[in-house]
Amino acid sequence: MAETRLLQALEEEAKRQEEAILQSARSEAERIIDEARKRKERSLKEEEERIRERLLRERQALINRVRREEKEKLLNLKWQILEGIFEEARESLRKEWEDRKEEMTLSLVREVLHRVGKDEKGVLRVPPSTVGAVKGIVPRGIRVEALEGIDGVVLSLQDGRIEYRDTITSRLEKVRRVLLHEIGNILFG
Repeated sequence: MAETRLLQALEEEAKRQEEAILQSARSEAERIIDEARKRKERSLKEEEERIRERLLRERQALINRVRREEKEKLLNLKWQILEGIFEEARESLRKEWEDRKEEMTLSLVREVLHRVGKDEKGVLRVPPSTVGAVKGIVPRGIRVEALEGIDGVVLSLQDGRIEYRDTITSRLEKVRRVLLHEIGNILFG
């Protein structure tokens, strides 16, 4: 009987210790699982943050690229419009030149001659159809020659140091360069 009680007591003690060990193991397992879950949650949050930051950078890069492409398209369109305007101006001036060639040539000759001294010697090239009218207004030292296809006048002084080119095309190109520069300043700051 004493042995039975002793065995029962030992069994009960063993069960209590077993239960304590199991409880301790469960607690430790729960703690390990909880720590692992927390580490996984932190890891997922960090990965989510990295992905969100990468997506924000990619989104901003895409927005910037689209803005740049749209600005380029707009700029190209503006340049095309500007070139169209200059082409229309060129065509309009060509028609005006054909209608008033002699009058405009005489005006250009006066402007060119105003830039040089009265005793200068040289060659003045003008459209063939205006040679007769121009000869009547140039000083003796200036020889008048016909030049096919010119839309204005060219004066070359005899010593070759200066050439005055005053044509509709050159004037339009000067205006074009000035306007392109000004428009460029407006567009590009």
